[in-house]
Amino acid sequence: MTVKRFQQKIKQLMKSRGWKKYRLAEEMGVSASTLQYVFERDSFPKFETIEKMCTAFDMTIPEFFIEDLVAGKKAGKTQTLEIIVEILQQMPDAQQRRVLNIVQAIAKDTLIAAEAMEDAVKDNQSGAAKSKKK
Repeated sequence: MTVKRFQQKIKQLMKSRGWKKYRLAEEMGVSASTLQYVFERDSFPKFETIEKMCTAFDMTIPEFFIEDLVAGKKAGKTQTLEIIVEILQQMPDAQQRRVLNIVQAIAKDTLIAAEAMEDAVKDNQSGAAKSKKK
């Protein structure tokens, strides 16, 4: 996701809710000038600002970016990684570490879910085999 696309997406979400910039700023708990800065910059806002924005729109950060990540996946993993790197490079070190922790937690949850699914399939297959023996 480019900065321009990020700004367009915010405008699109605001329009779908009938919000003006001052309303979004109010929902985020920031000043109107802080929000205006988001629209005037050629770089992504701070991670905390993105968090507040997503909370105001009642969505998670992944939900906000998912459409563009899926589009990036269709275009290839390289483009998706370039987008992620572009976003990360604009974040301070502390925010980069937070993102890394989130990604690691998601990866761990995915692995746990995959293992649980594998165990369930094995249990189901073993139960079916026992039923056939009877």
